[in-house]
Amino acid sequence: MGKNSKTRGNPAASVSTTLPDFFSPTMNSTESSDQASSVHKMAPRKEKETESSTERLVTYADMTESLKSLEVNLSDKLASLIAPLSTQIKELKNSISQAIQTADTALELGLTLQETSRQLQQQADSTAERLIFLENQVRSLNLKFRGLFEGAEENKDLTCFMAEWLASQIGLEEGVIPLLDIAYRVGPARRRRSQLPRDILVRFRDTRVKQKIWAEARAKGHLQFQDSKIWVMQDLSVETLNLRRRMKPLTLLLQQNKTRYRWMAYATVQVVHQGQILQASDLDSGRQLLKELEIPIPSEYPVETAMPDVQQWKKA
Repeated sequence: MGKNSKTRGNPAASVSTTLPDFFSPTMNSTESSDQASSVHKMAPRKEKETESSTERLVTYADMTESLKSLEVNLSDKLASLIAPLSTQIKELKNSISQAIQTADTALELGLTLQETSRQLQQQADSTAERLIFLENQVRSLNLKFRGLFEGAEENKDLTCFMAEWLASQIGLEEGVIPLLDIAYRVGPARRRRSQLPRDILVRFRDTRVKQKIWAEARAKGHLQFQDSKIWVMQDLSVETLNLRRRMKPLTLLLQQNKTRYRWMAYATVQVVHQGQILQASDLDSGRQLLKELEIPIPSEYPVETAMPDVQQWKKA
């Protein structure tokens, strides 16, 4: 007990000494003033921080709303600007589509017309060939006589005069005359006596009589009337004559080599050689014919691989 009392001391005294110090008026006033000043200092800071955060929030919201309204305005303006352009683009697309359709239709029509034109051209060529063939068939009964002076028939009909004269040329009995359909002079009348007499075209009724007169003229080279030489020619269409002129290099070589030939349909040259019938319808096939006949071919001999087109016959 004694030790404990020494160690602890007087508790009442210690309490009395510490409590007054803690609750001393000087200490309480100083601490309270410090606490109040610190409270007063912290309050404005919190208010400022609250105000600044509020300002920041208000500013961000305003900016967001402004951006949204700007976006809406821009969208509206862009839509108002694009709307006419989109309409024009649609119209342009429609125009392009219509143009493409029109072009396709025109192309199809052009191809159809081209094919039709080609068929018509083929038909025209075929028809021209047939007409030329028919014309030559009709002309096959005709002969032309050149060199008989005008007025030779005197007061006789020209058909009767030609029948009597031709009968004398082929040695028919007296009173027997060939039958002629018609005989007339070709071309306009002479204006001057110095001009050559017009040709006389005679149409025979009998092909045999016509061929006999033709053979007689070829054998003698010409016929005779008084002192005049009368040349006898076949009556051919202009197209056939032009084609035969194109074959002149071949016929000249045949004549120079004394090779007999005859004309077939149109401008086909026919030669009988060693029992074979050789024909040439153009200059290229004529070259082959000359080789078969062993006739030298000059270097200036022209080359033509095909017959001229029907449309070029009149241009030859």
